Amino acid sequence: MQNKPTGTPDYRPILFSITIAVFMCLLDSHIVRICLPVIARDFAISSGQSSWINLAYLLVAAPALPVFGKIADIIGYKNIFIFGYSLFTIGSMLCGISPNAHALVVSRLIQGIGGGMLLASGPSMIPKLVPPDRRGFAFGLQATAAGVGISLGAPLGGILTDLLSWRYIFYINVPVSMAGIYFAVRSIPQDLCADVLKTVRKRLDIPGSIYLYLSLLSLTLGLSLLSKFKTRPAPLLLLMTVGLVFMLFFVKRMRHCPEPLIDLSLFTRPFSLILLSTFTGYIIMTGNGFMMPFYLMGSLKLTPAQSGLMILFFSLSFSLFSSVAGRLADLGDPKKIGSLGMLGTAGAFAFFAAVASSRSVLQTALFLFLYGTMFAFFVAPTNKLFTICTPASKQGIANGIYRTAVLLATLAGLAIYGSLMDSVTASTPESLFSHLYLYSVLLPLSSCILIYFSNVSSPLADETKTP
Repeated sequence: MQNKPTGTPDYRPILFSITIAVFMCLLDSHIVRICLPVIARDFAISSGQSSWINLAYLLVAAPALPVFGKIADIIGYKNIFIFGYSLFTIGSMLCGISPNAHALVVSRLIQGIGGGMLLASGPSMIPKLVPPDRRGFAFGLQATAAGVGISLGAPLGGILTDLLSWRYIFYINVPVSMAGIYFAVRSIPQDLCADVLKTVRKRLDIPGSIYLYLSLLSLTLGLSLLSKFKTRPAPLLLLMTVGLVFMLFFVKRMRHCPEPLIDLSLFTRPFSLILLSTFTGYIIMTGNGFMMPFYLMGSLKLTPAQSGLMILFFSLSFSLFSSVAGRLADLGDPKKIGSLGMLGTAGAFAFFAAVASSRSVLQTALFLFLYGTMFAFFVAPTNKLFTICTPASKQGIANGIYRTAVLLATLAGLAIYGSLMDSVTASTPESLFSHLYLYSVLLPLSSCILIYFSNVSSPLADETKTP
């Protein structure tokens, strides 16, 4: 049984290490995409084969998050966090020196396992090691790191590939990871747990973990094939069916297991509604990230470099206001702040739907700035809401569920908006984007309603989640 660490450690170096981990994990889930044509050319593989270089990372990271979250709850977060950092660093180096596509895919799998361990354990330490009155700020910083990692993926990958080589998108992780490991080893208090392997074998539900992993793996693969549903529906339907069947096995197992992998009592109304709201919010974020480059380079005739600079309007506003939103969540009601953030996001999308046909660079930059600002006021408060409605002893598994939802929403967003851009008919490309952004208003409105009716009590009235 693990004991609570004594003393009150300085949370700032811990937060720095967690922030680096979140940034790199989200960056590496997006940075590879822009480099795939170059990698495919160097290794003489097709574009379809090259897609597995990007997919391999998500296929191991997303399904494994709840399992790693549960293990972190059992043996302590520091062990999982540092081991995840080490695997991520080794995987990054192996990616950089890969002699062929097969080696690169295997290296990405290793990197994905490390990334999953980091995302499952890192943010889970915030409710345990950061003072209650600074947690909103801490989650705002994590939101900033995640948003910057996602948004900078394409421009940074393009710059490194042009100036140096695609291999440097992986090499750059190594020194940054080493800095994160240094601060983690020195700053995070050690959770005392005797005989780690025996404890894991005794308390981790292995059959349940296998059911859940196979379910999420099948669903993840199915989502990746959604854009091909019209031409090849059978593989998608088969994978989704297999995923749902294993999920039923998993739920049945959880109802009768003495120490379940996921305590179904976690899925209270507040927890479930906030999770659905987060899933919806990240679908729309991914959808915009997918559509906007096509609009910038197609309708506005911008170069890739100019398009990357335009997307920075979103990144910078999101980064600037995430900490502000997090601090406001510490001082006020995060439920109201998150709801207003999604309502503002709906307004930003409605604005762009109205002006997309004008092909104005200024109006597009204004939309990206407004959207980044409003989305910042959604992410940090909802992160804090998760900690409020989750028991302190189950923060790891709850964070694993949350991060899994984010990664699955990323895949769903890519698949949904890829299909929509192929299926929606419009007289001009600008009209196509107007239609898609207008339809998309429904998603942030739905997310806003889900948060507002989640019935989460204000943290000002209840800060009892401190371990």
